[in-house]
Amino acid sequence: MRCSSIMGLVGSVCSLVFFGCGIVAVDDQQGQQLAVSTVLTSTSLSGAGSAAQVPAMSRSSTDVQLTPDNVSGEILTFLFATAGQADEGISVFGDIRPDTAWSSAPLYPFDLANQLAVNTQITVKPGFVGGTSEHAVAIFGYADFYLTLAGNPQVVRVSMVELGSLGMKRGDKLLADANGTFQWYDMDTQTFTSTRPNNPAVIEAIRDFTDPIRPLLVFYPLNVFLTSPVTVDPQVVTTASGLDAVVNFSMGGAVTLLGQTTSNVTDDVLITSFSLTQVGNWGNSGLQASAALTFW
Repeated sequence: MRCSSIMGLVGSVCSLVFFGCGIVAVDDQQGQQLAVSTVLTSTSLSGAGSAAQVPAMSRSSTDVQLTPDNVSGEILTFLFATAGQADEGISVFGDIRPDTAWSSAPLYPFDLANQLAVNTQITVKPGFVGGTSEHAVAIFGYADFYLTLAGNPQVVRVSMVELGSLGMKRGDKLLADANGTFQWYDMDTQTFTSTRPNNPAVIEAIRDFTDPIRPLLVFYPLNVFLTSPVTVDPQVVTTASGLDAVVNFSMGGAVTLLGQTTSNVTDDVLITSFSLTQVGNWGNSGLQASAALTFW
């Protein structure tokens, strides 16, 4: 049997440390079944209207950081790490081995503003010892970032894996046009196109990511630091019938427009300067979230 994976990131070095899971989203072993409902949300979204602009924290003073109106998309899995315990952790849904998951693995839709629940069945591994989680990892297929810039609604899509069904490769960033159709930006011709060009605008840190320990990992992982530790009591787990999980992401300043002094930018400047604040800066501004696991 294969078990869940968790990761640790130090500074800007993206190295993964994988552990077997205590609760796994499979039923190929005998164990207690739990019905799980997981809600991914964010109370720090800027909401409808205008993307909140915040001072750049740790980049050049010429960069602009923005809080998106919303973030939605599709996700492979969400994993909690058990601190100090090898072979322990919690996978609340999705693929239990993201380090070997194919790019065609099933993805779950999510919508942070509308709290779209992921409902699954998971199995408690025999001998689950519980413990405390201080960080987690989110493995997205792609994420759409909604912004309102100078009164103009914009949506930028970022791919975390090669998605043949959508024609995207890892690191691609696309901009939705007036009809809601996502388009690449051709860096050679400096034009938008509905067909992926040879040299599209990308987030290079995502495109070029490789893990020296887990070379089969094809998804770009996002480390999620928990603002407060989450403790799981094994006695509670073994008597429960279900689990409600709520993950509240901190999205304040999650988007950075590199090299810009204002968010009032043209479409070509938006797509070329758009980046995720936490990418390449894990030690200081890694993605954060609060999490609550309620067993019933």
